[in-house]
Amino acid sequence: MLVKVAYAIGQQQEELLVEVSSRANVAMAIRASGLLDQFQQWRLPELVVGVFGRKVSLDTLLANGDRVEIYQPLQ
Repeated sequence: MLVKVAYAIGQQQEELLVEVSSRANVAMAIRASGLLDQFQQWRLPELVVGVFGRKVSLDTLLANGDRVEIYQPLQ
């Protein structure tokens, strides 16, 4: 299935389309996006995440077309 993984760095917002298994959770989608390699300072267990603007846990199961959001701390 296809899901989007969205994040923002400063004023720049990005959204990646990621293919994951039909039983994927939020953590699996983030790993599949490659963002943890790109932003090595991010630690998966410490990320605050949501799906379509609703805060969820990393083990939340996803549905086709979901939009996973990685939230950054407020400055």
